[in-house]
Amino acid sequence: MRWSFKYVKGITKSPTVQMLLGQCYHKALALNFTQKRVTGIDLPANDVVLHFTTTFDEAVSRGEIGSAPGLGLDSYRDPVARLLRHYYQTYVIDKMEPILTEHEVTCSIPDCNRVFAGIIDVQLSDGTIIDFKVSARTGLSPCS
Repeated sequence: MRWSFKYVKGITKSPTVQMLLGQCYHKALALNFTQKRVTGIDLPANDVVLHFTTTFDEAVSRGEIGSAPGLGLDSYRDPVARLLRHYYQTYVIDKMEPILTEHEVTCSIPDCNRVFAGIIDVQLSDGTIIDFKVSARTGLSPCS
């Protein structure tokens, strides 16, 4: 039903704090991968983390968050910022060569008159496709 409201009827609601964290996390990594495709050089970790926290704080100040149960917003943002820094320094800098960033893909299923669409977070030069997740249940993980 939620899918129908969003994609068929165009009715949306503000993201939860977890959804907003994921969106800001994606934007921070996409910033690096987009510029790396042009320059061949990764951004400094501080720049990527700053982009994440700034994007999050700006969205919160504009009221673009549905709910943040329990703790203050810093208690949500700061742990994800630390995880982003660790992931970025350990697995991204000088290790990933992006060829596509935030790339939309579509496909159809035989005997179905609908087109299905998705977005690939990043595709690397070796063909690896990565979908980044920030989740309360699983933590932070790249899925390839």
